[in-house]
Amino acid sequence: LSINGKTINDFGYQIRQLNEMLSANGLVTRLAIVDDGKNETDIRTDLVENLKRPGDYAIVSFKRSSVGQVGGGHISPLGAYDELSDSFLVMDVNPASAGWVWMTTATLAKGMRTFDTVENRGYVLIEGR
Repeated sequence: LSINGKTINDFGYQIRQLNEMLSANGLVTRLAIVDDGKNETDIRTDLVENLKRPGDYAIVSFKRSSVGQVGGGHISPLGAYDELSDSFLVMDVNPASAGWVWMTTATLAKGMRTFDTVENRGYVLIEGR
């Protein structure tokens, strides 16, 4: 990866790159970077509203070590929201290292509010057709 003429070792891809790949393949997406200006209420609202719509999908990028898991950065789809526990079902795509897990909004936001190569992590909302 080259940024401003400087070569940076990058062992994966960032949420912005995922968003660009999805958009390039004709999907309607909305990218949200979770920095200090993005509060938990807005994150919850975005993700819950997305999960309510049939055919819509949400994908999150988070740092595993920031949410109590082993490892570095990770990207996973969300499967559901439980209002009672204020938790999202993170559907891990690598069952050899971690299974599906319910993660509170606060924990998920903490994992997304971490730096990844060029900017913070975040989420992509994909609109169904």
